[in-house]
Amino acid sequence: MKYLLSKLLSYDEIIKNNIKDIGTKAYNVALLSKSFNVPKGVVLRDLPVDVNEIKKILNCDKYIVRSSANVEDSSNLSWAGCFDSIPNVSEEDLKDAINTCVDSKNNRRVKEYMKLHNVCSEVRISVIIQEYIESDYNGVAFSTNPVNGDDSQYVIELQEGVTGNVVGGFGNSETLIIDKKRPVINSTNLDKKTILELIEIIKKIEKIINNRVDIEFLISGGKIFITQARPITT
Repeated sequence: MKYLLSKLLSYDEIIKNNIKDIGTKAYNVALLSKSFNVPKGVVLRDLPVDVNEIKKILNCDKYIVRSSANVEDSSNLSWAGCFDSIPNVSEEDLKDAINTCVDSKNNRRVKEYMKLHNVCSEVRISVIIQEYIESDYNGVAFSTNPVNGDDSQYVIELQEGVTGNVVGGFGNSETLIIDKKRPVINSTNLDKKTILELIEIIKKIEKIINNRVDIEFLISGGKIFITQARPITT
């Protein structure tokens, strides 16, 4: 299957051609797909798009549509929560979801964030369209304690249920603070083997991105999928 280099990009094309104007989020997703379980997907660089082409390429029933802005996920500004992500999108709603993600560059959250941090850059949005995977657990993990900056600790926050609940602040999550030298693991949700596997993934992603990292993950059918990775910001 060939992809249009100017518009619809495969993970392989992004890495092969070192395409970074699609935003750090999309670039990192493509980069990590080479080493980890990442939901299959494509990255839309520009509108308009023929959604039938996306359906043909991905061939799935449900999608998750996520914005990737040129300004976000840097080492000093994360823009977390500013741009839209839309899970569990049907084929019929795919076009509207893509337009919503692109239009999120004009929302109130973005304008207030730009004003707060004196950002003058033009905001451009690419869109990550992936297969939506029903998760047994979802969560975020940090290679350094993001609250106090303690580099001797991993922090993992997770909960049972669908993708995005922890990130969105929904439901009751479990927080694990794990000492890197003496990891004692007591989780009410996941077994020790899975947590240790997740820690190994965190270590590997740190090396790939060459920074302390904040990752988003889901677990489905016993497999850990990485859905996002970015530098931890102060």
